[in-house]
Amino acid sequence: MPYELLGKGVERVGSVLPLTHITIWLKQIVLNDAFEKLSITDGFQQPLLEVFSALNIGFVGIDIPLSGMLVYTAVIALAALLIAGIVVKRRLRA
Repeated sequence: MPYELLGKGVERVGSVLPLTHITIWLKQIVLNDAFEKLSITDGFQQPLLEVFSALNIGFVGIDIPLSGMLVYTAVIALAALLIAGIVVKRRLRA
């Protein structure tokens, strides 16, 4: 569901979640491939990206490029992996 329909508050909360940015990135890949195969002109691409909510939503209202958000997602994933490793190591000792 497009974040524009849910309001600014939900969009800001969703912008903190890493999965949101991965989903946007994958939608852009799929839609750009479809645009190329269907020969959709640039004038129609932007409205279609908006309809399918495949535009960058930034980070809590700050306009950050999607590449920056993917780096943020990778850092969060590595931190979660590190924390999980520490927890598992502690539980195996006990």
